Amino acid sequence: MSGGRRMAQRHHWLTIRCAVSQEYIPGIRGTLLEVLAEYGPWYQHDIYLSGPAPMVVAATETLTLGGTSPDRIHHDPFETPVLSFP
Repeated sequence: MSGGRRMAQRHHWLTIRCAVSQEYIPGIRGTLLEVLAEYGPWYQHDIYLSGPAPMVVAATETLTLGGTSPDRIHHDPFETPVLSFP
């Protein structure tokens, strides 16, 4: 989260909102879909998603149903291998 805050400090046009769904730390609580619904609308924003494919697909569906153009939604290719450590 601190990297996002530093980036937002350097770029006045950027807003970072961190949310957690299972941890008990200060900030926005809820799943990504809950946070998208509460803090939208998003149709005037470029959206960058990162995470498990089912979450990205669900977020993309929620955003497009809310009027966000698919051209404004970006994410890593689903076939990108995930690093795993032994």
